[in-house]
Amino acid sequence: MSEDNKMSAIPLRSVAVSLFILLAFPTSIWPLSAEQKEHIVALHNQYRSSANYASNMRRMVRRRWDTRLEKMARKHAQKCIWESGINNYSTVGENMHLNKCNLNIEKAIQVWYKEIDNYAFDSMKCFNKKKCGHYRQVVWAKSERIGCSFKYCEEVNGLKAQYGNLLVCKYAPRGDLIGQKPYHLGTPCSQCPRELKCRDNLCSKYLFLLTFILN
Repeated sequence: MSEDNKMSAIPLRSVAVSLFILLAFPTSIWPLSAEQKEHIVALHNQYRSSANYASNMRRMVRRRWDTRLEKMARKHAQKCIWESGINNYSTVGENMHLNKCNLNIEKAIQVWYKEIDNYAFDSMKCFNKKKCGHYRQVVWAKSERIGCSFKYCEEVNGLKAQYGNLLVCKYAPRGDLIGQKPYHLGTPCSQCPRELKCRDNLCSKYLFLLTFILN
């Protein structure tokens, strides 16, 4: 091939690659990287093991990634709506966060957990009608699986004049149930199922490896 032909082939190849990317990933929709998924799981488990009363949680299961929940979160995020995707009969819980700048996983989970300041553990109620459901879902003891996704939305329906990266996380089993506490007090890991081991005050099936549920 001549030098002229080589030069003319480069733009075509670039166009082909760009076209593939556009077809594989619709505008503004990008999958979370493996590192981001690990980070989400790690941050949740960090907050779960260090929450107030953490030294007294009898059974707090170590959370892990679930690709089915990830698909559910992706489908929800693609709609760009600030509306719950669950109802009273749902077995899956959720948290959402909107960030106008780049996707900030740390800030999102921190904001959810910060609602601990609005939650009265003994009465199981939020103070002065403030939000505390996101916190309850983060630390809900029996919610052991999580899957998240995000999309950049030029407009988020339900939030006037709002735009940015919409992060949606789905949890199973569902937490934040009315009339139930997110966890029970007691010696850490004292009520872990026999097949689980204690790691960082959490009941864990995997002592050393971050494990993904592949479906």
